[in-house]
Amino acid sequence: MTTLFLTETMLYLSLSFLVGMLIVELVPSNMKPSINIKRSWISYAVAGVMIFSFAPLIPLILRISDSRGFLEGLLQVLTKYTAGQAWLATLCIAILFFVLLVYSKGGKQGSIAVPALVLALGLIVTLGWSSHPQSISPSLGILYYTMHLVAITAWVGTLIVISFLSNNESNWSAFLKWFTPLAIGCLILTLISGYLMMTIMMDVSQYPATWVVNYGQALLIKHLLFIPVFLFACINGFWVKKKLQDPSYQPKPWAKAESVILFFIFSVTAVMSQQAPPNDLANTIRIDGVSPLFKSMTGNTMIEFAHLTLEWNLNTILLCGLSVLFIVLFFLSFAKKAPAAFTFILGLALTFSLYIMIMASASVS
Repeated sequence: MTTLFLTETMLYLSLSFLVGMLIVELVPSNMKPSINIKRSWISYAVAGVMIFSFAPLIPLILRISDSRGFLEGLLQVLTKYTAGQAWLATLCIAILFFVLLVYSKGGKQGSIAVPALVLALGLIVTLGWSSHPQSISPSLGILYYTMHLVAITAWVGTLIVISFLSNNESNWSAFLKWFTPLAIGCLILTLISGYLMMTIMMDVSQYPATWVVNYGQALLIKHLLFIPVFLFACINGFWVKKKLQDPSYQPKPWAKAESVILFFIFSVTAVMSQQAPPNDLANTIRIDGVSPLFKSMTGNTMIEFAHLTLEWNLNTILLCGLSVLFIVLFFLSFAKKAPAAFTFILGLALTFSLYIMIMASASVS
């Protein structure tokens, strides 16, 4: 399970780097910080997607191989199972990617960005083909998952590439002019597609009740992590414009802080991919049991489906006040030129306090 969690996280990271590099390649040099994207980086990202997307197939192949041999197990998984067929499509697109990179050597910067982005979209579709939503609702599942992954990788990938791979902070104002609208559009599409996937994966009206299982716990944490991401986005997209007038101000550490929290969201998403979705919550509880995290936070050990409500008490009121304080300190730290790392810690503390507040108010009957 731990290995699959790590490979799934690296899959999302590889895909984000790939999409981010291709988007940055499309942008003129005067509209972005100085950056030299090497073709080898793109090759490594494509190889990462190809290798890490194969990892979930290995346990299934080994299980079948116990009785039929490795070769027959491999062939059966790749030809008879949806996940295997999707990976074969991933492999074909990756090969086309490598062919494109080989035959475009010596071309101008950005010359392969458009066809490569089309191939990257193909990789995203193949991942949607083997996703949880697709297993429940094939057509809509692939559509919603593709929308979600396109938005996330375009937003996160561009931010990661600029914040970690750029050589300096020149043209940062020009960069924000196109990236801020892109990030806002991606955020809106992420929220819409995320909600649409929730309608497939669960009864949305029972969202709080899903917190009793592992998938629901991970989804709650993922949603809470978006709060500091939104706060950092407000700073990096709007408030930073005034700070850029100060020659001593360095925007990259703040962009890196936002990128790291988005990486945490990838990690939580990787956990979700290894859990049973609560589309039939009562059955999920009977098969997988109550989430150990939920048990430890609430002390509840029920094993049958139950109704979960949120009730205010003294602890939740105090934690709510603490969360508000963290938000105030978050913006004050930026205004007072505190290190970005300190504000990053405040963002995590905000997420933690909100999570504890919600769990403290959870009542199961």
